[in-house]
Amino acid sequence: MPARRPGALAVPIARRNDRTMADPDMIRIAAALIEDGNGRMLLVRKAGTRWFMQAGGKIEAGEQPIDALCRELHEDLGLVVDRGATAHLGHFTAPAANEAGRTVHAELFRMRSTQHPAPRLEIEESSWVDRAAAEALPLAPLTRDHVLPLLTPPVAPARPCQGYWSAPACSGDPCATTDRPIRWRTRCWIAGSRMGASCRSVRR
Repeated sequence: MPARRPGALAVPIARRNDRTMADPDMIRIAAALIEDGNGRMLLVRKAGTRWFMQAGGKIEAGEQPIDALCRELHEDLGLVVDRGATAHLGHFTAPAANEAGRTVHAELFRMRSTQHPAPRLEIEESSWVDRAAAEALPLAPLTRDHVLPLLTPPVAPARPCQGYWSAPACSGDPCATTDRPIRWRTRCWIAGSRMGASCRSVRR
């Protein structure tokens, strides 16, 4: 492969895969992992189909993926994308859910939104779901195999430490200590965002 000339620009994402654009069995899309900040993501279902998937759509010829994403989310759901708060997660491939024998090539983006989607055009249903609810739905392969594992888990609420101290007292130190009246000491440690805080009391 010839070296890139000094000062030459890198090839944009939308022009990287000429083979993908020419192959009729490949579908180039821009899709979004849209999260609400509470451990839920937005899934949509097209009219006349059963599969739930990420919002987004096909990238038109000469169109940049982020432009396609903004256009599709606005057309299908009435959502306005904050480009500055949208992160590109990478390129993913999976069998197409609604077009047998074809493969989806997706440029996947992550974004957070508190907007209320308004399904229209080809979108019949939209739903905010957590991981457990999503796993109970018929999911498109791209969502099931690549997107669901990327869903940010919810932050566990603070729990009392034996009824005396709350978890945030432990958050800055993996094994913080706090004196209790009389002759007790409470040790707290964070077991991870999904487990919350674990606490125990021991005698001095």
